[in-house]
Amino acid sequence: MTPDTTLKVRLGLIIRRRRERVGLTQEEFADSIGLHTPYYGQIERGKQNVTLWNLQRVAAGLDVPVASLLKSAEALDLATASAMPHPPPRVGRPPGRIDPLVSLQRRHRALLWLVRSIPWGASWHLHAIRLGRSRSNIL
Repeated sequence: MTPDTTLKVRLGLIIRRRRERVGLTQEEFADSIGLHTPYYGQIERGKQNVTLWNLQRVAAGLDVPVASLLKSAEALDLATASAMPHPPPRVGRPPGRIDPLVSLQRRHRALLWLVRSIPWGASWHLHAIRLGRSRSNIL
């Protein structure tokens, strides 16, 4: 008996549809079940040969038995399922989550803009004020 090469793809489609019904993004769902987001994304795309342990984690996160996922995947007609459009993915990060690196980069850019917007002569004047001298004494 040869293994069915499309089973991974069909299983991924079933998992994706159930996750979308729950209303979670890949990132949110992967975090909730303890998997890395890229790994979980590969499972949904049918690129990753999922282990039984991880399949149990996915099934528990979707609140369905593993057998139900496998039965649905075996019964799914891949040609029909691939032709059916699915809702477009949500763009951007989930609300309330800010990437600290992006935030730091934005602050850095704002500071650079502020420093570059000060005229060259004004920087000497600011330095003189800090030292308690007047501009006429320095120049």
